[in-house]
Amino acid sequence: MHRTLLIAGLALLVSAAATSDEADVSEYIDRIGDESFESRREATWALVELGDRALPALAEAAESDDPEVRTRARFARRMIQWRFNLDLAEKVGDPFANWAAMEWYERERAVMDVGAMGGEHAVPSLEQVLKTEESDAVRRAAAVCLLRAGAEGLLALERSGGDVLELHLDDIGMRIRIGNGLLKAGKYEEALVQYRKALEIDPEDDIAWYNIACAYSLLEDLDESVAALEKSVEYGYDDLEWMQRDSDLDNIRDHPRYKALVEKLEQRGDGGADDR
Repeated sequence: MHRTLLIAGLALLVSAAATSDEADVSEYIDRIGDESFESRREATWALVELGDRALPALAEAAESDDPEVRTRARFARRMIQWRFNLDLAEKVGDPFANWAAMEWYERERAVMDVGAMGGEHAVPSLEQVLKTEESDAVRRAAAVCLLRAGAEGLLALERSGGDVLELHLDDIGMRIRIGNGLLKAGKYEEALVQYRKALEIDPEDDIAWYNIACAYSLLEDLDESVAALEKSVEYGYDDLEWMQRDSDLDNIRDHPRYKALVEKLEQRGDGGADDR
């Protein structure tokens, strides 16, 4: 009986959420024809934020007799289709407006422009190009832009399989590069996943262990951080000068095992930078 009530309750919640979405979509569709420019703009981007849920109503509005409603509905559909958000649109405008009518080289140029101007904001759009585009040249342009877009771009390439650029994503250097981007963005747990993947390739990679120490230090898991740093030194890490300057390790400076590692490296008399 309790299970039946729970299922019924969940069904009501799902129904209420769907009804709420429908009400929001209907309200915003009405507002994209509003007399106020600001109201029209807000409603347009609210529909974009609703994403695929807004597409059926937008498809209908795209055939409206009202030119303002028709134009904005078609614009919102493109933004959803190409995974544009407001930040990206403000930087690059609407470069995919005539995508279907473009020659492949025009699509390639549009993709390169989006990648160059949009940076990390362009990642969802570029990933969408990889998923839907048939031209190898255009897909390659999207992949090149993702390669330059930092950790999130590299993760998007990973989701695509990396086949466009024949990337070897199961490469230690690539995994560490992705992890470092995530670490810089404050995504410490996600960075750890990438460093662990590097260790699956080579369990004795001292740089991967060092970066794991950094991630755990930033997570304030001091014992795990020191343990990883010990592994790094055991497997050959010897850049004492950088280790003492690296702010990522500030949380473990007073740890007795960290101090012991410093002494160990000082005794080696070899605190030069690792050539990797």
